[in-house]
Amino acid sequence: MKIVSQMIQKNNYYLSKLKSGANVLIHPIDGSKTTTIAVAYGAGSRYETRENNGISHFLEHMFFKGTEFLTCDDVNKTFAKLGAVTNAFTYYNVTYYYAKGPSVNLDAMISLWADLLQHAALREEDFLKEKQVVIEELESVKDNPTHYINTKTIEFLFEETNWGLPLGGTIEAIKRMKLEEMKTYRQQHYSLLNALILVIGECQPDEVLSRLEDEFNESHSPANGPGFEKIMPRWKKSTKEKLNISIKKFIETKNLPATYVNVALEAPGTLDTLYYALELLNVGLGEARTSKLYQDIVRTGLALRCNSNIVSQPDVSAWLITARLSKDKLEPYFRKLWNSLDEFRKQRINDELKEKWFKQLKGTFLVDMERPTELAFWLALRYWETGEIVTLEDHLNRLARVSVLEMEDLKNQLFSDLQAHVLMLGDVDPHFDVPLVREK
Repeated sequence: MKIVSQMIQKNNYYLSKLKSGANVLIHPIDGSKTTTIAVAYGAGSRYETRENNGISHFLEHMFFKGTEFLTCDDVNKTFAKLGAVTNAFTYYNVTYYYAKGPSVNLDAMISLWADLLQHAALREEDFLKEKQVVIEELESVKDNPTHYINTKTIEFLFEETNWGLPLGGTIEAIKRMKLEEMKTYRQQHYSLLNALILVIGECQPDEVLSRLEDEFNESHSPANGPGFEKIMPRWKKSTKEKLNISIKKFIETKNLPATYVNVALEAPGTLDTLYYALELLNVGLGEARTSKLYQDIVRTGLALRCNSNIVSQPDVSAWLITARLSKDKLEPYFRKLWNSLDEFRKQRINDELKEKWFKQLKGTFLVDMERPTELAFWLALRYWETGEIVTLEDHLNRLARVSVLEMEDLKNQLFSDLQAHVLMLGDVDPHFDVPLVREK
């Protein structure tokens, strides 16, 4: 890395800090017709309590309601006039706001976001109206079974911790929330000292930095609110030579045409050296159509869908095995699943297999990162975890250095003594007993 015009340069990424305290990450893409401006704050559901759960998501809505001089309609019309696609979402440890539009309109998009995020009016009438919108959103979550069970899985896996709080909050907490409480939370967490501004696309770094300096110039104190409680990993390597299963079960019966099943376990977080081994193992277990779960369960007709994915945080991740199947296949599904996991644990990984999984992961990763809004969010997460520029090349190089020994070690840690949380939603007997024996 080197210093260029008060910016740290790493490959084609530039990191700097404004006088207001906001951090800035710029990634020019020559020839691009569009540019994305995004702002990521160190806030989210993991910073909340049970009393104010959902306040980050609620506040996300309120930032679009305008300023003293801009109404909500003004905001929408201005973004539309600029040809910009804009949105925001709340994650567990980051809230993220972005606009993507023609590069020639970058200055105007920067000005509008700077105005909204620094000068949001947070009017009482908007607060009361939007409260009903947020409540309706929360009530509609169950209409999407996949989203609902995945959200419920995180809550169940990490209950009694701040990661176990519902990402969007609870209806009860939203109903009793007061505007003054929201204003206080904003002051604690939405200071520019607690913000990362990202610009990706056609742009000149020096010009962008100067423009951001002019527009993002109000820092509210304190720098940031309290951090979130870290979760200590609870898995351990078993001394037993066979798959030893213990589960915790949650069942919710609902009139659905299929049953949705999640099996979840704790796994290394992104700051753990074994996290990269986890990403590679996930490809082999259930991410691709060549994976173990797809071949054993989908191809044999036990489930309409079965795959694995990782929901990651710096301290710990959730490794999810998700499936959709008919009620009559539940018992054979679990028997086959335990059998497949045991076979996966016993499978010997060599350099050739590791390289195959790496190439598959690299391909899907680079395709995802071609979308500037996805890239900005990924860069923001890595920055909030490390405080540094982590490029796509950095991530891929670290994955390439994962050893077969690391993968074998993690596989044995997680699967020799399987401590799983099982959730079922849909057409299922509430008294269904999950079989803990493998297929004969």
